[in-house]
Amino acid sequence: MTVPRRGLIAAMLGALGATAVVPQAPEDLPELGRVLGSLDRSRLALSHFDLAPHRPDYDANLFAALRFVIMEKRQLVLLIQSRTPFAALLPRGHPLSEIDIRRVELQAHP
Repeated sequence: MTVPRRGLIAAMLGALGATAVVPQAPEDLPELGRVLGSLDRSRLALSHFDLAPHRPDYDANLFAALRFVIMEKRQLVLLIQSRTPFAALLPRGHPLSEIDIRRVELQAHP
């Protein structure tokens, strides 16, 4: 469901309780911003983010939009779960590489 960018955005908005219909790209990103702007600051967790580099629809526009709502508008607090260090997932100079990330490593205990 989250392989296409539109599916990811629909899942994110649905997890936040929004019932907006997500349009096709490129109108999907403005809709994400519009809905987030209508909510209080939102918190969202994305799991298996180590798969993001393998999703062709997850382009620089998506990451730039996420950076904007996280850092500029401060409408979204994003928790990213990945088995790969975040910095290793993105190429140098990528829009998300400029996000103020705080790394928290969680380890399972028996």
